[in-house]
Amino acid sequence: MFKFFQENIYYLIPLILLSILIRIMYSFYAPEILATADSIGYYEIGQKMIQTGIPINESRPPTYPLFLNIAMLLQGKYHAPTLSPAFFQGMKTVVWLQTILSLISLIILYRIFLYIDSHKLRAYLFSLFIGFNIMLIPGERALLTESLATTILLCTTFILIKLIIKPKIWLFLILFLLYLVGLFLKPVFLAFPLFTLAFITLYHRTSKKILFSSFIIVALLLSMLKFYSWANSVYNNYPGFSRIGDINSLGQILYFDLPIDSAKGTNYFYNNVLDYRKIHGDPYPYNFLNHYDPSIYQKPQLLNQLNSFNFQVISHNLPLFIIKSVEQVPLALLSGNDIFKMSHKTTNPILNGFFQILFRLYNLFQVPTLIILPSFPFFLIMLLKKPTLKLAIITLIGLVAILQIFLTVPFVFYEFGRLLSPIQPELYLLSYYSWGKLLHSINSHFRITKNWFK
Repeated sequence: MFKFFQENIYYLIPLILLSILIRIMYSFYAPEILATADSIGYYEIGQKMIQTGIPINESRPPTYPLFLNIAMLLQGKYHAPTLSPAFFQGMKTVVWLQTILSLISLIILYRIFLYIDSHKLRAYLFSLFIGFNIMLIPGERALLTESLATTILLCTTFILIKLIIKPKIWLFLILFLLYLVGLFLKPVFLAFPLFTLAFITLYHRTSKKILFSSFIIVALLLSMLKFYSWANSVYNNYPGFSRIGDINSLGQILYFDLPIDSAKGTNYFYNNVLDYRKIHGDPYPYNFLNHYDPSIYQKPQLLNQLNSFNFQVISHNLPLFIIKSVEQVPLALLSGNDIFKMSHKTTNPILNGFFQILFRLYNLFQVPTLIILPSFPFFLIMLLKKPTLKLAIITLIGLVAILQIFLTVPFVFYEFGRLLSPIQPELYLLSYYSWGKLLHSINSHFRITKNWFK
């Protein structure tokens, strides 16, 4: 590691310094820490977890609620009332931690880039491009999970790449810890370990050590999921991992206008959805729940029927559900991060103009990322035909991005830009390589470009 820093110091120092500079500028542009209704929920749930000593909640997994509250606890501000001056003073430490982790992630990204393209200047420019990414920077100043999720996902990608190159047991231990933190940070990470470990195992198909290590990790994670769901049923009267996932699935049923005849057995939700459609109600699921019973959140037995209702509707309309979900993917990839739009901004015309232009530019930069939709299956097929180390690495990076897209988009229909922001580094890595290979292919026929990849 020391050798890596020594050989790349003249790229890493300006990368970090310029990335710090843009963040200082943004802190003047949007000086206030963003705290939303979700942020309040994380904070108050975390307080309850620490008070009771039980890190179990039916709505929010424990990673981020504990992250916020441990930071406050270490400063002696644990009992600060929500949204009070002491609360925001303490949360400055959280913002600093999220920013530092993001800067460390840029160094990891620089190293990952060198695995697919050994040109250091291009690695620096690409990492700087991500360092200036206005779709990511606002998340560092928001009390939401996305900034931490970006770091966890990039670290996980790096360890997975290391396992492809040279598998070692201690790497599996780090990977397990990252999976665990990610799993209890965002429920979207639920299926992530299974697919990525399957990829690693298939690539090293002759290694029994890899197979055994992967099996142990999956078994441990599934056991912890089972235990967490059991604990939820005991402490919160909810036999599942996250009730938020149930509510979001209801939103998709309303948004997609899926037929609900298969769910007649769940009378409350079946009858109310029929009525809600007659009045052309807003598909936002919380509006639906509040419309019929604002106190339903205090009625777990009634709300528990939602899981059964969702399963019956989606399973009986699975082809239609999949088609409608896939149709949303391009829109999701092109959506801007709502955190930027929600932030309270300065009236300084220069800073305001600069960051508005930067936001529009990065919104436009998302258009070329659509290439990943055809390029990922292409690289996967090529890998199956003729495996190479570089192709395995880029396919793995693509798998990380594709998994997050197709585990997120089917279950939400709003705030795509925010919810998918954690995959921006992987998304742009795959896009860069895809466009590079395409231009290289064109060059071989028409001589338009020169020496894109060695």
